[in-house]
Amino acid sequence: MKKLFYSYSHADSVYRDELNKHLSIMKRSGLISSWHDRCILAGDDWVGQIDNNMQSSDLVLLLVSADFLASDYCYDVEMKTALNSHNKGSSRVIPVILRPVDWRYAPFAHIQALPSDGKPISTWKDRDAAFNDVARGIRMAVESATSGGESLAASVVTTGEWYIKIEGSLADFDKARLDDIVARLRSLSGNVQLTIKDVLQGSVILTFESSIMTFDLVHQLHNRQETLALKLGCIVEEVGWGIPPVSENRPLRTSQPEEIPPPPNKT
Repeated sequence: MKKLFYSYSHADSVYRDELNKHLSIMKRSGLISSWHDRCILAGDDWVGQIDNNMQSSDLVLLLVSADFLASDYCYDVEMKTALNSHNKGSSRVIPVILRPVDWRYAPFAHIQALPSDGKPISTWKDRDAAFNDVARGIRMAVESATSGGESLAASVVTTGEWYIKIEGSLADFDKARLDDIVARLRSLSGNVQLTIKDVLQGSVILTFESSIMTFDLVHQLHNRQETLALKLGCIVEEVGWGIPPVSENRPLRTSQPEEIPPPPNKT
């Protein structure tokens, strides 16, 4: 059984209750259990209860609305704690878009949201159809992990190689400029361990190895027309998953580029 945690604004309690009803068959089937702050009993330490239950959850639902993003506790405490666990692979975050709000630049924007296409629940003509769409997405996530005997986090955190192709020649990019690009990518993705794995000759193609979550964030920024180019300070031609195609007149550099070390961990 997987444990589900609701992170939400109290202004959206009606949405939380309705979603809980649509997940009831999963509870009756023994697939999930759920917890939210209304489960806290009188006399309990509410901060400790929220923290303990979030840390022990397999799945955290971020119920996104203007009220959620405006709440200091939801945004600065619950959301950041959940994303930290998501990035470490100890739990899985799924944003559920309740009402229209500008969430595409939020820290969780790189994570696949529900309902389908991130269409806010409140904008659906058939509200039951919207909640059913969300419930089906959650069921798929739970069942895919359960059938494989893995955790929800393991079913989503995948490590692999990806690349960025930048307009220009290798001669245009010295070590200082490459250092700057990597530093900007670290800041954008939140992955402070990100380093260049290799460089291709003939054009500037930087290869990396990281979780698919880091790649997804960079790829989504690239899809927003000039967003990634503006943030990196260079023209990005392509962002791709896997090993980039290499022709005979564009061999891999024979030696590894000087590694750009990640910043020290602060404890």
